[in-house]
Amino acid sequence: MPALGLVAARRAANNAGIEVNPERFMTDPDLPQAMQLVLDQMQEQQAARNAAQAAAYVAMARHLAVRGHAELAVLARELETLSQAQADEDWQALLQGLAGGLRLLRVPG
Repeated sequence: MPALGLVAARRAANNAGIEVNPERFMTDPDLPQAMQLVLDQMQEQQAARNAAQAAAYVAMARHLAVRGHAELAVLARELETLSQAQADEDWQALLQGLAGGLRLLRVPG
């Protein structure tokens, strides 16, 4: 597959104008596959970011709970309540996943 857009990206990085041939761009037989690859990579990156943020949230909640500044069960219930208020199923799933992560934690003492 040809490297679509690499020359254009290089020119853009150098603040030069980007030359685009719309006829070739829209009829390039490799375009759908290249676009799907980019989309797949973006989705993987977003999933990794979501996982990292969730891990950071759970770690912070545990840190606060160990020091007596947070109650994990209360935080989990609040996340469940927030998830029920969301119309978007992805948001619901993310919030419920965080609540589940908090429920799995054990705090000494």
